[in-house]
Amino acid sequence: MDLRFAKITSVQRAVQLLKKFERLQLPNLGIPEKYAKILTAYGREVDTVSKIYQKHKQDPQIGRDLPEMAGKVSFK
Repeated sequence: MDLRFAKITSVQRAVQLLKKFERLQLPNLGIPEKYAKILTAYGREVDTVSKIYQKHKQDPQIGRDLPEMAGKVSFK
């Protein structure tokens, strides 16, 4: 389980994997500790998204195929 868990890159996939292992009801898998790690990773993802939003909220990136004004209006 630890090897599978280490390879997962998204919080959603990690939760799905843990749910599958919980159904097996095997002792000593350390599932509560894994959930704690997932929550920590989720917190980091939220912080990253918040930083990206704060960086681009005044001047959002515009799609390649949109004119400048139409691109800015479509994001608001």
